[in-house]
Amino acid sequence: PNIVSLIKDFEDETYLYFVIEYFKGGDLSNYLSNIKGDEINLEKIAAKIIKIIAQGVQYLNNFGIVHRDLKPENIIFEKENDIKSIKIIDLGVAVTLPYGEQTSDPIGTLAFVAPEMFLHNPYSYKVDVWSIGILLYFLVTGGVVPFDDENGDETTVGKKIVFTHQEYPDTYFGDKSKALICLIDKTLEKAPDKRITIKDF
Repeated sequence: PNIVSLIKDFEDETYLYFVIEYFKGGDLSNYLSNIKGDEINLEKIAAKIIKIIAQGVQYLNNFGIVHRDLKPENIIFEKENDIKSIKIIDLGVAVTLPYGEQTSDPIGTLAFVAPEMFLHNPYSYKVDVWSIGILLYFLVTGGVVPFDDENGDETTVGKKIVFTHQEYPDTYFGDKSKALICLIDKTLEKAPDKRITIKDF
């Protein structure tokens, strides 16, 4: 229920067309902008949202599909501000990997890609878990990602993804639980074999 549905497909001499559901509720960034305020408990809201996203990713993974581009723009609300209506969209760069197989294509949006993807190393389903960790961080901070550069330098961002540990500034995490930080740490483990599985997440 939380994956975009294909309604119809057809083709002409030039293109292949996919007709998918239309969603008018905006994406995850829109949602955060709409709910911002001192009275909002971002951790509780994030817990509800991230569980739905994780269930969707687990569903995809169970069919051998790795999304590879989980980011706020690809998390859409069917109905505005209705968490239960969340859908994961845009499987344009998704890949099907039989169990035990890996790929090394450098795909995805930099701020949300796992270290192994950035390094063009072989990777598998755990790259989606990393992206979920970034999304969780993004949600509880109200729109901040852990690995970023104020000048937008991609090399700097890449080095941070590969070499630096995420920070938890008091500004955003002073009122957050230890369990939340522990969970983010488990998703943003640099080594894929040490990273939490989607099932355990």
